[in-house]
Amino acid sequence: MAFNIKEQWKQINKDTDKVLWIIVILLAIFSILAVFSTSNKLNVAGSSFLFLLSEHIVYVLLGIGLMFVLQKFPPYKAYGIHGRFFLILAIVLLVATLFFGVSEGGSKRSISVLGHKIQTIHMIELCIVIHFSSWLKRVGDGINDIKHVYIPMLLYILVCCLLIATQKTSASLILGFTLVVLLFLSQLKLK
Repeated sequence: MAFNIKEQWKQINKDTDKVLWIIVILLAIFSILAVFSTSNKLNVAGSSFLFLLSEHIVYVLLGIGLMFVLQKFPPYKAYGIHGRFFLILAIVLLVATLFFGVSEGGSKRSISVLGHKIQTIHMIELCIVIHFSSWLKRVGDGINDIKHVYIPMLLYILVCCLLIATQKTSASLILGFTLVVLLFLSQLKLK
């Protein structure tokens, strides 16, 4: 059986959300342009302009590749099943960063692994969004129960944002906004 590129491309087009991919590609291009326009003004440990730009392009391409792989294998619906695991992972990452993190700008925001700094705050945000989304799916119409579901969800959002605010306030605000948007995109009745 021969490998047919046209058939593979048709399969990719059938299985993907084109709007999402267009947004991701546009954001990736915008981020590369932003790094291109500011990297000559940055003096990060004597790094050259081309090094910073090429490093960012590599990270963007790795991110897009990872997004493609995670979209295809395994089914994305399986991630919601493991929502509690992702929440525990987020808490472990947060605690590890507080104790073993590298101090930047007065707070510990990253962990050094093999000489590379990994900003755990972004992984924590992703874990929280996955857990919150699976929680919203589980409660379904029950979200309109103000006392037993809606108020605990708002408290969950508040606690998550306060924990992340200890490391990065802007990330906390963005996460809070994202979780509130998810809340209103669910089956919540506006009244």
